[in-house]
Order: sequence, then C-alpha cells, then structure tokens
Amino acid sequence: MCIAFWQLTSGSSLAGSKEKSSAPLSPNQPKFVLAFNRDEFLDRPTKLAHYWEFSPAVLAPLDLMPPREEDRGTWLGVSRDGRIAVLTNYRELNGPQPNMLSRGRLVRHFLESARDSAFADVDAYAQHVLADRDRYAGFNLLLFDVLKDCAVYVTNRGPSGGTTDSTAATDDSQSPELQSPGYSRKLALNRVYGISNSTLDVEWPKVKKGKALVEQVLGNAASLKTMDNDELSNRLFEILSNRNTDNGVDCPKKLRDLEHFICIPRISSSNPTFSINSDYATRTAHVIIVNSDGKTNIYERSLYPENEEDIGPASGDDGSAVRKLELTIPGLA
Repeated sequence: MCIAFWQLTSGSSLAGSKEKSSAPLSPNQPKFVLAFNRDEFLDRPTKLAHYWEFSPAVLAPLDLMPPREEDRGTWLGVSRDGRIAVLTNYRELNGPQPNMLSRGRLVRHFLESARDSAFADVDAYAQHVLADRDRYAGFNLLLFDVLKDCAVYVTNRGPSGGTTDSTAATDDSQSPELQSPGYSRKLALNRVYGISNSTLDVEWPKVKKGKALVEQVLGNAASLKTMDNDELSNRLFEILSNRNTDNGVDCPKKLRDLEHFICIPRISSSNPTFSINSDYATRTAHVIIVNSDGKTNIYERSLYPENEEDIGPASGDDGSAVRKLELTIPGLA
C-alpha cells in the first residue's frame, strides 16, 4: 500500500480553480507538489534519498532488495532534467507472478532517459512501458516533465474497452487510450490528483479524504504565497500523518480496512489476519516541492528511523526523523 497526492501547475492557477492563467508564477510559488506515503515491510532493505552514484543527475531513494545493482529501482525520484516519476503497486490478492521484473525499474529508467532521443517525449516513454507491461506485476506509474508542463499516468491494470470514470474525458487533457489491460492518459494541469493501490479511476476513501485536505492547502492563495517550502511540507506531512478513518476502525483488522488509512499504523507479523512475515506500516513519507525558479526540495520523513541507515537521531515528538535535500532544475531557473 502507498498513497500519493500531487499537482502540476501552469501559470498562476490554484488547486480547484476552473480558471487557467498563463501569468507567470512568482519564484517562491510551487510549480509542482507531491505528497507521498510509502507503505512497506519494515525489514525491506532500502537506501534513503540521495544522489545516485551511477546517475548523478537523479535524486531519489533506492530499493536494495534486487541483488544486482542494475535491477534496482525506486518508488519516486526527481532529476535535474526536470523529470519526476512516482510508482504505486496495484493491489492483487494473489501477489505477483514469479520472474516479473522489478517495477521500480520503470521509475529509474524514466529519470535516467531524459537525454535519450527515443524517450525524450513523455508520451513515447509511456507507450514503451505499455509495450512491456506484461513483464511487470500490477502498477500505477506517474510521469512528469516540469519543463514541458507534462503529466502522464500509465497502468497495466484497469478497464478494457472504455473508462469507468465518466469525468475522465472531460476533466483531463484527453480521453484515456485504453488497452486490455492497461492504458495511458495525459493528465490535466492545475488540479489535485490522488491515487493509492487501485487505478486512478477508482478512488478509495482515503484518497478522497486526502485530496480534499490537499486542495484546502494548495487552494488557499493568500496562505500559499506566504509559505516557504518548509512550512508547506509541514502542512502536507500533517495530512500524510492522518490516521482518522470514516469507518470507525482505529487499527486495521482486515485488508479492506487499509483503504481508509492515509497513514497505516504498524501491523505486527504476529497478526494472524494479514499472514505477513515482517511488520508492515507507513514507513516513510515524502514531500517534493519544485518552485517556479527551479529550486527543488525533497523532504523525507522516516516514521521508524531505527529501521533506516544514515538517518540520524529521531527529531519529531512521535519518534520520526526528517531529512531535507535540495536540487536545482536549471531549465526553470
């Protein structure tokens, strides 16, 4: 389980606004905002966000589970070329089939391929992913190019022959190009989206709740103009920390309960309901903010810092630890 909320802005439009303006953003206004919770087994080997030694233009965490470095990927990241990618798994009760490729490779390849002429266009990369979709277990992939004001969603699951979301063709920049299974869709600008472990067209209760909370933050023009990135990240972390549910459940007792928790509390491996071999929880929270001048911050909050390497001592009242990393996208400067 993971959850993501994001907005890519063009001009001076704000979240939830029906008006689209070409007026330039002021330097401290956010061009792109992402709030993301990574739900994962606490013993899965991971390296926190850093500049990759093998791809110095990329700032991202790294999944160390695949034994070979070339097979390793990530669930989110940003590059100096203006590319951002985000991945969530698609929930499947039977689990992935054997011999599937690591889905994190999809994020890694996109971040590394900005200067590859074959994938310079985001849509071209999306079609490349769809051509190979059967080699991966179920996924949702979000592809962004902030230099080109481009956002594309790709999945290898979902409807066949038509969309189940009647608003998709009218609210987004174009109707979805559906295949069986899987499709890609160019997403609208100046709009808050949310996704978890179903497709974009199927919003779980926690996605609906989280979107509304993020829209309140990003849609408050007066407040947003006075916030710096640190303040904005704190507001978004508050949302990502939300454990209130609309079904009256304080702690997940069955798999479907996870659809209601923005932040999943620790589930013990001894819990017979879930049949897991390691404790599971919302392990890290990430906020990425790209300002219109290219200044970019990744904030990484570890809820269980004792499970992370090189995180340092806990700094939050809840025992969490937060890191702040910086990157500049020259094309926006």
